[in-house]
Amino acid sequence: MNIKKCRTTLDDKLERVEEYLSKIDNRVDIGNSPFVDAYIKKFSPKHYIQPFGANKCPEIGRVLKAGYDRLLLNRARVGLSKMEPGFPKWVYTYTLAF
Repeated sequence: MNIKKCRTTLDDKLERVEEYLSKIDNRVDIGNSPFVDAYIKKFSPKHYIQPFGANKCPEIGRVLKAGYDRLLLNRARVGLSKMEPGFPKWVYTYTLAF
């Protein structure tokens, strides 16, 4: 019996991001732990477990940018007040483009 492994496309990932934004949280970014964890659980991309903050998953930034480039998502730059080692000074945050 041959079983083909289903390959997840960028469109599938963007659909999941849009679903998350419409049903769970209206704003996401790479530091949003619940979003990052849900994405990792759904798609099992390469990621790195962090001792604090959101786990690191480089793919998420690329998928969110693709959604912005396709005009599916709006993007805004947000400064972060937590100035500890390992935390960025700012991140892009994404919302649904209506």
